[in-house]
Amino acid sequence: MKTKKLKTMIIICIILIILLLIGGFVYTYFFTDMWKNNKQLFFQYAGQMITSENEETANEWDNYFEKKNTVAYTDQGSFKTKVKMPGMEQELKGINDLSINFNGKANVSKNQSEQTIKIAYAPNVVFPFTYRQDNDKFGLQTEYIGKKYITVQNKNLPDLCEKLGLNSEGIPNKIEWNTANSQTSNGIVFTEEEKQQLINRYQPILDEQLPVELFTKNKTDDKTTYSLTLTSDKIKSLLVALLTSAKEDQMLLSKINNFLDEIQSVEKASKGTSSRNNNLMKIEASDIEEIINQISKQTIPDLTINVIKQANSSIQMVIENEDFSITFTTQNTAEKMTYEAKINVKQKENTAEIVLAAQFQNQGNWEKVTENYTVQMAMTSNGHEVGYHYQLENTISFDSSTTIDSLTKDNTMLLNELESEQLQNFLAAAGNRIMEINRSQMEELGLEESENPLLYVNPVTGLGLMLYNQTSSSMTNNSSDELDQSDQLNEVGKTAFNQKFQKYEGRIKGSLVKSMIQEVNQNNENFDSPYIINVYYHDEIVDNEAEINASRTYTVTLEKDEQEGVVDAIILTD
Repeated sequence: MKTKKLKTMIIICIILIILLLIGGFVYTYFFTDMWKNNKQLFFQYAGQMITSENEETANEWDNYFEKKNTVAYTDQGSFKTKVKMPGMEQELKGINDLSINFNGKANVSKNQSEQTIKIAYAPNVVFPFTYRQDNDKFGLQTEYIGKKYITVQNKNLPDLCEKLGLNSEGIPNKIEWNTANSQTSNGIVFTEEEKQQLINRYQPILDEQLPVELFTKNKTDDKTTYSLTLTSDKIKSLLVALLTSAKEDQMLLSKINNFLDEIQSVEKASKGTSSRNNNLMKIEASDIEEIINQISKQTIPDLTINVIKQANSSIQMVIENEDFSITFTTQNTAEKMTYEAKINVKQKENTAEIVLAAQFQNQGNWEKVTENYTVQMAMTSNGHEVGYHYQLENTISFDSSTTIDSLTKDNTMLLNELESEQLQNFLAAAGNRIMEINRSQMEELGLEESENPLLYVNPVTGLGLMLYNQTSSSMTNNSSDELDQSDQLNEVGKTAFNQKFQKYEGRIKGSLVKSMIQEVNQNNENFDSPYIINVYYHDEIVDNEAEINASRTYTVTLEKDEQEGVVDAIILTD
């Protein structure tokens, strides 16, 4: 069912893209504004959401992105998060005060980069580290561990997994990052001949299904709005006509499936599945036929699409019905390029909004450009608002003389070359050292070690951990007879709690079992609640990591409380 829904979404999105592209191709190049009607202008400006009306400006920006791939540069930036939840100002102070600052340099053409990153919990509480890439070597260095880069080489990965006690089945020998990315980016590009094929196939359908009478124009001093209003019946008729043609369009289906193949191949590689064609989703003519059959049975609300040409050279498209609105905004000038997508959903008294924005500011002859990325999420329920705001700013300064030091035997500890026991002992020691530093820094902030603000950056995990921590505190301060424990942890909180231990499930080395026992002990000490976890080995409780042999391999099985669904026991077997 999930795959069918996903296929439906993909196909409908492609149809919307065709609407924009075809209209843009035809009405941008064959007419001038003076002789265009409302329908023609609607499609022209809709097409310019993707292709700039100013070809020279568009080329300048294309050259900038190409330059990043060919010319060395330095960069400096920061990442910040602001979270808003009702009644949780004090709990959120840590995440709202957090900033991650970075500066470094990159030479993409040589596969080299270096970033010095400082996680600033407070002005005097900072965790610094440096990341460096040198071709197929990736290293991390922090003063808390040592002067050398802890490095992994992107080769012989199954062997490295086995040394770590992990399942190496399906792990590729080497992850082809660059090849995968370049193929994906080219997966759905149309040649000039193919663009003409699209025009010849779909333009007559648009002309027939969307007569000029459906388009209106409203002009004010600072903007002009071109509107297309579609009734439920007209939407169904248009979709059926476009899809009927699309299911016979082998060129388009091939483009779509090549794109999906590359996307899914990258995903499978990241999960350790090497096969490129095993169970990959494809769009077939039969899938489109099934959607056509479903459309007539669906209740589709009336839809309005507004294309707004602003006086400041920005173009905005608003797609809306009674339940949602989607707004796309673009502005492309010689000094600044801005893209924004906003989604608003409303159900009775509940609302949700997601905003994705990217802005590029040219600060001088394309030698220095500031990139600004923003993600905002806000949800309102019964008058209570929860919001997440992420902002990443980075200033790029091109300098062809920029050099990056290599990762050599003198400045690295290459994990691939260590024996299994050496590797596991080192990682266990490094992990313990990082946990010790985290504990000390959190104490300076007046927090428990499990309350590191970084844990709250992810909305799902952050919300779940907050609810869990609040619940645990509530359980500590109240007798169990007075509590209905089923109300203490909602599903999000339970999931966050369980995820802390699910990562250890399966067949793992003793060094990881030692880390797991440490995490269990910290949980039991920090949260004096009914949700205590016991670790069993040969039917005996194990609470001392010294009882575990780091070089052996164990099977870890989690057991959950039948009523609460929360992990309450971990079973170790040989």
